[in-house]
Amino acid sequence: RRRSEKARGGGLRGLRHDSQTRRLGAARLLDELFQPSGLYKSVPHIVIRDTPQGMDCLNSGFLALRRTPLTEAFLKMWKAKMRWPGAVHGDQGALAESLLEILDLEHRLRQVHEQGTDFKVTEGYDHRCTGTLFPLANGLHTWRGYCDCFQYYLQVLAGEYRDRRSKLVRFVDPRQVDVNFVPQHQAQDLTSLQRMRLLPWRFGDNVLKMEGFRLAESRAPLLPAITPLIVHWAGMSNRTQMMKQYLVRRFGIPLGWFNPGRSRWDRCAALAPLSPRVNADCELGALGSNIEQIYQNWDDDIGPDHVRNVSAAADSEKTFAEALAASSEASPVSLPDRSEDHWTVTARFRTDLLQLMGGESTAKQMVVIEIGSYLGYTTSFLAGAFKAVLGVDTVPSFVAKANQLLAGRGHSNAKVLELNTLRDNFADVAAFAKSHGGADLVLVDGDHSYAAVLNDLSLVLYTGLGPAANGGRPRFIAFDDYYVRAEVKQAVTDFVQFGHLRTVGPLGVDEGMLCEVVA
Repeated sequence: RRRSEKARGGGLRGLRHDSQTRRLGAARLLDELFQPSGLYKSVPHIVIRDTPQGMDCLNSGFLALRRTPLTEAFLKMWKAKMRWPGAVHGDQGALAESLLEILDLEHRLRQVHEQGTDFKVTEGYDHRCTGTLFPLANGLHTWRGYCDCFQYYLQVLAGEYRDRRSKLVRFVDPRQVDVNFVPQHQAQDLTSLQRMRLLPWRFGDNVLKMEGFRLAESRAPLLPAITPLIVHWAGMSNRTQMMKQYLVRRFGIPLGWFNPGRSRWDRCAALAPLSPRVNADCELGALGSNIEQIYQNWDDDIGPDHVRNVSAAADSEKTFAEALAASSEASPVSLPDRSEDHWTVTARFRTDLLQLMGGESTAKQMVVIEIGSYLGYTTSFLAGAFKAVLGVDTVPSFVAKANQLLAGRGHSNAKVLELNTLRDNFADVAAFAKSHGGADLVLVDGDHSYAAVLNDLSLVLYTGLGPAANGGRPRFIAFDDYYVRAEVKQAVTDFVQFGHLRTVGPLGVDEGMLCEVVA
C-alpha cells in the first residue's frame, strides 16, 4: 500500500511494458502510477490493471492503494464480501463487486455535480451482478456470467477499456505497462518462456509457415523479452518449474538458491542484484527478507503422494516387515518414522502432537480422525495414545497393511478405511466420529495438493465430525508438511485469514503445524 499522498507531475505517457519497467524499478513505477493523469488530472486512490471484455473480470494479483479514508473503507468492503459463503472466486469476486460500488458512488456524485440531479434519483449500479456470484438452485455457477455483467457495468460507470474516466480508480493499460502479467493469457504453450515472451523469442520456420511466410532462420524476427512488474503464475500446473527457469535463465539466479536449508537472509542476499535498493541489509526487513522455502519439494517431478519409485517401494516393504515382526513389543519407540520411511512423519512430530494436546492423560479422553494413514505407523502411535482412532487412505494396499499393523499391535480402538476424500462419501467417517461423541483432533496428511487440502479442510469443518458442544467441529487440526509443501501452507493460511483456524504451534522441526478451530 502506498502510504504517502504526495504526488508529482507527469504520468505514464509513453511508458512501455518492457524496458521502461526495468529501468524504473518497482518503487519508481508506483510513483508513476500515482501521479496526476487522465481526463481530470487527478491523483487516484486505487490503481489496478485494466482488463478487456472477454477476459477475466479483475485480477487481485496487483492492487495499489493510497492511504486515504476512501481506500480504508474500500478494504473493509472487500474484506466483508470475502466472508460471503459460497461466493465464486472468493477474493476476486469480492474485489470486483467492491470496485463497482466505489465507481457507482463516483458515477452518482458526478450526476449531482455536473447535472444537478438529486442524489436519490441518480442512476448507476444496482447490484444486478451480485446474484451471479452465487450458485444456482442446481449448485452450478459461472464466473464467466459474472464477468460479462461486471464488464457491462464497468463500461457504464467508468467508460470503455483503455479509456476509463474515473477520478478515484486508475485502470492501468497493460499495453503501456503490465503490472500483472499472466502468462497463460498470452501463450498456448505453457512450457516455453520464449512463447510467454519472458525470454527473447525468434520465430521458428514452423511458426512462419503458419503465418504464410518462408524466411531463413537467421532472418526470422527476434522478439525481445518483456519485463513485467509482476509475473502472475497462478493457475499453471507447472508453475514452480517455470518460476525456477525464469529466475535462472533470465536473471542468473544460481540453482543452489532453491536448495532446502538456506536461511531467509541468504535467499534475500542472492536476490539483491535483481532489485537494487537503498538499504541492502536483509536483516532489516528489506525486499526479499521474508521469502519462504516455497520451492522445496513443490514441483511436477514429485508426482502423486502415494506413488513411490521401485527402490523406495522395496525399502518401504522391508521397513514394514520389520515393524510388523516387532509388533508384539507394542512400544511407540519401535514404530518407524521419517528417518526410516520418508512417507511417514518424524518421531518428533508425534511427541510434539501429544504434548500440545495436553499430554497422555488428556489424550486418552480424545478421539482422532486421520486423513492419509499410509502404512499405519502414525495410526498405531495415535491408537496407543488416544481414546479411539479412525484412519482413511485411498490406496487399498496401504489400508490392508495399516489394519494388519494395528491388529498385530493389539489396537482394537483403531481401524483404517479405504476412502478417497475427493471422490467418496464421507458419511462413514462422520458416523464413527458421532458414535464416539465427536472427533477432538483431525490429522490431515493425505494428498498434499492445494485443492485436496482445501477439500479435506472443508470436510473436516462442515460434516459434523466434532463434538456437538463445539458446533460439530473438531477442536484441533494437525497438518503434516506445513513447512515443506507450499500448497499445504497456503491452504492453511487461507483458512487462518478467513478466521476459521488459529495456529497453535509447530510439530517436528520444519515439518507440521497444529491449529485450533475457531468456533
